Amino acid sequence: MKILELKLVDTSGLSELPLSEWESIFDPTSKMSEVKDYEFSGNIITNYSMGICTIFSEVCQDKIHQEKFVIDGEQYLIKSIESQDDATIIIEGYVNEDYLGEIEIFTIRDNAGEGDSQITIMYAISGIMVGVAVCFFVWSNRKVKKTTTEQTGIDPKDLCAVSIGSSAGSYQTNRGTAYLVEK
Repeated sequence: MKILELKLVDTSGLSELPLSEWESIFDPTSKMSEVKDYEFSGNIITNYSMGICTIFSEVCQDKIHQEKFVIDGEQYLIKSIESQDDATIIIEGYVNEDYLGEIEIFTIRDNAGEGDSQITIMYAISGIMVGVAVCFFVWSNRKVKKTTTEQTGIDPKDLCAVSIGSSAGSYQTNRGTAYLVEK
């Protein structure tokens, strides 16, 4: 009965994490000058999310509840898997979390403002990744240029051939083996 009495839909985990600890990112695509060529229009979108499982944030922490029980001499296992709480809030505009007394609120602005560094961070990360890509291609190009088609290893003049088999009669096969001649 323990498992049957569990809450199937329980969102209480969402209130455990304050908004300041939710992941926040905005999409400024509609304000970029390049999108005007494609007649794209829209508003800035800000996403707040929590509980999303990624290799960067954390591994999913699902809760598994299981109980064994017996009915009429037959043994049964009942299992319930409760996924980690997660949520996403999507808001138009540049959004910051703020407090009104002890209540957490969102403040929405039309522009990023002075204190918002997400655009700078996005461009910095993009620049770093371009630098990493250039370094990789320069390094791999050098490796390719060092590749040669010349034979390496044992020089064939240092090998001696020995017959390893003959067939019935006077017919000799061309199969053989080679060993390294000691100098």
